[in-house]
Amino acid sequence: MLPRRPVGYWLVDQPCVMVPAQVAAWLEEQTTLPQRRIQLRGVDPAIDEVLLAIRQAAMSHSPADGSGPGTSLASVPEPAAVSDVFGVAAAAGLLGITGRAVRKAITENRLPATRVDGRWLINRHDALNFKRPAA
Repeated sequence: MLPRRPVGYWLVDQPCVMVPAQVAAWLEEQTTLPQRRIQLRGVDPAIDEVLLAIRQAAMSHSPADGSGPGTSLASVPEPAAVSDVFGVAAAAGLLGITGRAVRKAITENRLPATRVDGRWLINRHDALNFKRPAA
């Protein structure tokens, strides 16, 4: 096997073409070049080297939208999942009170909750409608 030359450094005595990163990225995306690179791996060292150089150039290309190399970003980010049920700690954080105060409100029937596998689960609606006693 021939020693690997640095990408982009070719001493050739025949015609050659330099492929810009943008064109390499387009070739990788729009053609079957990635599959052909895999199919031809090991057949000819010179072909291996050229196809690998195209792949490396394509991976270094940053699209004009600034999203960088790799997959494109989603146009609209997904909204964060909002749970309708809280544990004691999450309910305490939402209400600005301690977990102990949440458990006390539950045992005093001031805050509706359901016990599941030894844990209290509080409905979002019930937590938001919870009224703390006047001090």
